[in-house]
Amino acid sequence: MAFGSVGNTGGNGGSGSDVDYNAMNQHILDVWGKKEKRSLVGIISTIAELGTQELEDGHMKFTGTPEEKQAIIDKDDGQYFALVNKDGDIVESGGELHKFWKQKPVNCVAFTVDFPQVMVDKGQFFGESNPAPLRMVLNGELRFLKTDGSGQKELRLNRNYELKQSTQEFGSWSLKSASIPYKLAASAGVCESSGGFSRYDVDKLLGTAHQFEVKLSPYTSGGKTYLNERISFKGEPAEGVPIPELDDSLKGIIQINAENDADQVKNLRASIKNTMRMSSDYEGSILAKQIEASRGTTAPEGGDQGENKAPMAEPEKKPEAKPLAAADLDLDDVDFDDDIPF
Repeated sequence: MAFGSVGNTGGNGGSGSDVDYNAMNQHILDVWGKKEKRSLVGIISTIAELGTQELEDGHMKFTGTPEEKQAIIDKDDGQYFALVNKDGDIVESGGELHKFWKQKPVNCVAFTVDFPQVMVDKGQFFGESNPAPLRMVLNGELRFLKTDGSGQKELRLNRNYELKQSTQEFGSWSLKSASIPYKLAASAGVCESSGGFSRYDVDKLLGTAHQFEVKLSPYTSGGKTYLNERISFKGEPAEGVPIPELDDSLKGIIQINAENDADQVKNLRASIKNTMRMSSDYEGSILAKQIEASRGTTAPEGGDQGENKAPMAEPEKKPEAKPLAAADLDLDDVDFDDDIPF
């Protein structure tokens, strides 16, 4: 399956004002247990097309001479230089000199991972009990300032997994072997005989099982309890490790220019929808209309019925979408309704 172009979604409807997020997050922590970090087998439950997304400027360490640097600057073709520290952040001093360049927008994708070993009942806090596996977003989530100038924050994805292909590694068009979609394909054993994995086969990853390191911890601010979620892909499950089953009703593929399952749209995470808004393909798309039609309804299948997560720090890259560190977040400005996935 090839992901086509993607795009932008309206704000989430519904009201989260009566939801006891403290109690819901405490329930999740109680089910999770005392061990903050666990190694679990998870199932790819959602593959969501994010559309054509702008990319941060590419960069690499510059080892040329001062004369070569000046020649690049004189070209005035959009390339520039900056100091970068070991964490990849631009700094004013003490870092390595890197050359930066503009990258073309590219189609991207997001994945959610379900853990059937950890059954939580978020539905009870929305009026109807509905136990379901704990679901996390593999791309990670961060709070960013909204682009509408309101000063409010919204959850968006930390990383957009690019569906950029090349013929350099495998002799045929393939995703890069260093990319997460390719690594998932290698783990699931669905690569081509040449070793490559095409963007047109991304749907083969749905329902595949992989080993993940998962961290879930509480964060308290202003008397409210938030959740910090961390998930990282570790590879294929070890031989002999039981593979948990995930009901087919919890698996789905979301495309921007296709008619999607209504329940899957209702259960789509707010961070994914908000990231889709950043795409140049979203406005006027079939999915945009579906999301608008689903506003004000309740999530039926117990996927994600609201989130109240701690804001997380992120290096400052783009001033227009600067993530906020926890210490900088004014919780009175947070639009909590935007965390509800419907």
